[in-house]
Amino acid sequence: MDINASIEVVEIPASIEVLHLSASLDVVEVLASIDTVEISAPSQNLEISATIAPIEINVMLGTVGPKGADGVGGEEDVPYDRETDHVEVSATENHFYKGEADPGALTSDPVWRIFRRKVLEVGDEADVSDKYADGSALFTKVWDDRASYTY
Repeated sequence: MDINASIEVVEIPASIEVLHLSASLDVVEVLASIDTVEISAPSQNLEISATIAPIEINVMLGTVGPKGADGVGGEEDVPYDRETDHVEVSATENHFYKGEADPGALTSDPVWRIFRRKVLEVGDEADVSDKYADGSALFTKVWDDRASYTY
């Protein structure tokens, strides 16, 4: 185990010594579990054991975007350009495409989020499936290519 460090001994009143570990010693062994860390360097006649208090770590993935306008809360309130298209595939199958992009986007630009609703009529019933293009709700698709994506 390679530890880049040096051991620094600091004296504190009442005869307490605190060891600061930041060295590269081949003889140092570090053992860690969920709540304990043990450090030993036999050639330095050193052994340290410490109990670690549990902590809570919250991790958020992704980047934080700009704050939305006050009062905007629902999907329909978001200012997107929208495109829709209906394709009758057969007498019993219909595809409804919905695309959203930032205002002013061209339908040929890869800046669209595309959603397809597939409706299969089975007798008096209908089976409906809703899918995003290539399984992604990101704004990376071309509206003009909507029928070529996998849903």
